[in-house]
Amino acid sequence: MQRDDGRVVSNFVTRILDGTPIDIYGEGHQTRCFCYVDDMIEALIALMISDCATPVNLGSDREVSVTALAHLIGRVLKMPVYLRHTSALIDDPQERRPDLEKCHRVLGWQATTELEVGLLKTAAFFAQMQEPSHA
Repeated sequence: MQRDDGRVVSNFVTRILDGTPIDIYGEGHQTRCFCYVDDMIEALIALMISDCATPVNLGSDREVSVTALAHLIGRVLKMPVYLRHTSALIDDPQERRPDLEKCHRVLGWQATTELEVGLLKTAAFFAQMQEPSHA
C-alpha cells in the first residue's frame, strides 16, 4: 500500500500523520463501509473454495460517515484532525453499504476485524513508513 494510492483510509491516515488538512467533499455525511485486508483475504479464499459461480458482495456492512472516519482515525492516532470542506462531488454516492446476505448464507463468512483495530494496524504501517531509516 502506498501513501498516495488515492484510497480514503490511506489518504486520511497520511494526512493526519503529516498534520495536513483532509479534504471532505460536501458536508461529509456520505457513508462508506471498510473491511480490513486480512478479513477480505479470508473472504476471497472462502469464495474460491466454494462452488458459488455467481457474484457475491464481500466486505463489511458497518457504515461510517467520511467525517466520522477522519475523527476516528485521529482518535486512534491520538493526533489532531484538520478538515477542509470542499464542494460536493456531483456523482458521489451518499451511501455505500453492501448487501452481505448472500455472503453470509453461501460462504458462512463475515468480517471479524473491528474498524478501530484495522485502522490502528493501518496507521501503524503508515507511521512506520514515514520514520527515517537509520541505514
